[in-house]
Amino acid sequence: MNFKILVLGVFAFQCVFAQTPPSFQNQQLNEVVVSDSRFPLKRSQSGKTVIKLTPSELQKHIGKSLAEVINQLSGIEINGSRSYAGQNLSYFIRGGNNRQVLVLIDGIPVSDPSRPTSDFDLTLLSLSQIDSVEIVKGASSALYGSGAATAVILISTKKATQDGIQFAVDSSLGTNNTQGETISSFNDFNNAIAIQMKSDAWSFLTSFAHQYTDGISAVVGDENDPLSKQNISFSTTYNPSSIFSVQGGFYYNNYRSFYDDAFSLTDADNYLESKQIRYSLASKFKLRKGVIEANIAFVDSDRQAISNYPNDYNASSFITDLVYKYRFTDKWLSIVGVQHASYFTEFMQKAKSSTTDPYINMVYLASSGFHVNTGLRFNNHSEYGNHLTYSFNPSFVIGSENVFWKILASYSSAFIAPSLSYLFGPFGANPDLQPEENKTIEAGVELYKSNAFNTSLLFFTRKEINFIDYLANGYENVSQNFRVEGVEFTITAQLLKNLDFKSNYTYTHKKEVTVLRIPAHKANASLDFQATKQTSITTYFQYNSERNDADFSVFPSSDLVLKSYQLLDVSIRHQFINPNLILSLSVSNVLDEMYQEIYGFSSQGRNCKIGMQLRF
Repeated sequence: MNFKILVLGVFAFQCVFAQTPPSFQNQQLNEVVVSDSRFPLKRSQSGKTVIKLTPSELQKHIGKSLAEVINQLSGIEINGSRSYAGQNLSYFIRGGNNRQVLVLIDGIPVSDPSRPTSDFDLTLLSLSQIDSVEIVKGASSALYGSGAATAVILISTKKATQDGIQFAVDSSLGTNNTQGETISSFNDFNNAIAIQMKSDAWSFLTSFAHQYTDGISAVVGDENDPLSKQNISFSTTYNPSSIFSVQGGFYYNNYRSFYDDAFSLTDADNYLESKQIRYSLASKFKLRKGVIEANIAFVDSDRQAISNYPNDYNASSFITDLVYKYRFTDKWLSIVGVQHASYFTEFMQKAKSSTTDPYINMVYLASSGFHVNTGLRFNNHSEYGNHLTYSFNPSFVIGSENVFWKILASYSSAFIAPSLSYLFGPFGANPDLQPEENKTIEAGVELYKSNAFNTSLLFFTRKEINFIDYLANGYENVSQNFRVEGVEFTITAQLLKNLDFKSNYTYTHKKEVTVLRIPAHKANASLDFQATKQTSITTYFQYNSERNDADFSVFPSSDLVLKSYQLLDVSIRHQFINPNLILSLSVSNVLDEMYQEIYGFSSQGRNCKIGMQLRF
């Protein structure tokens, strides 16, 4: 059957039968975002096209990983999210790489200093413990610091919000096959339980999540490579008055994943055990026109790789962020802060570095519709000295807060500090490295009509300076600059009262250099059909164009091109009111498309998953 005919048929089916009023559809009216300014602003006041995943949206993806969910968003390619469960993830956001993406959890950077690129491994997280996600793309180092070059991913964990005692159980089981295999047994299991208590000034939430996934070999082969993961969290909030609150948390994330020999592309009995423990303390003190926030976190990371070349990595981070948010008037908002971070790890000997960054950010909101968001950060690094980053983001809005046209632009810089591995590691270390710098220009337009219609078109160009590469003598800053250009187009529409449509398209082109596994063209689309007051059907479609890759099993490596592919997923959810129970059935890669995310490695075929969410 022709693929395009089938896709059109599925979409048409949902349109024809869309006749009943909506029940638990997500509404976007008066949406508030915080990531681009650290102030809660209405979408009309934001100078960026911020992506926000609300709790109700995340609830639709039971049993999935966070990487799978955000891989459907504009400008984002999470390479490895469609492979075996333990695959290394590459964050190709706007043509960048892992070290250009900053991940924050509850406002604190969680980068792992022992990793070569000091990035954060999203595989560690369980979607069941995440409340919401905001993603702001573009250079944001002035507001968030090192690594915020192509995107900042802000993850908020779940907290107790309802009075009394509440229980939540999330569970799913599914298949995990490659293409061409017959669905015969369940070998993907996800289970989570959470207990929350709230009374007067105190609230508590504790949760435990476990995942076990088997059935797929890392490389194309016959030996399966399972993943086992555990997530434990505990958070408490003390709010004795309307002007003061303090929140503490403990988070334990651990997984063990078996993997194969990536150089010979053969089966092997290797495994990686990765663990991260995080302690956090956040306090707020409200003043008449402002608020003082103090965030403190200690993060300990431990990774052990067992193979013919065993390695053991241990690292820790201590981060403090003191912020004073002041509202001069309804038009002028300001943030003054200082962030200090200390990083420690051990290679042949102990290595450490530290940064102290004062920063300021100003937001101007004119009644005429003209808004400006601008900021400066002065980075002081213990190894390479000082570095200044900046941002300037004007926007102009025509209309009301619920129906408006927005014209936006920005010019901003970002820096990526050399990792401890680059500075002091066992292979090619260079203590004289300078930070990489990115300069980004954006311009676009957005039309917003509350939950009925929303579309945006954005152009961006990014210049990469002082790029760090591994050359003949080890890591060096290369003299050549690189440029990335692209277009992002999104559209969200309520076609009928009970039929929502979302789509996005991204074009990415990196000049002066050949990049691997980044599609020049990528498109996503979904139809969410409310069949009855309690039942919804969602169809997801994704297209990836041809990508360059290389065969590293031969020396020298040979270049090749991976074929384009398109994937179709379908999910059905039914909600029971008493008890508050949601049952779901999803089928991914419905057509069992043959494709490769990474040359020589397995990709997921047609799989089904049964899920349950119970609240009482």
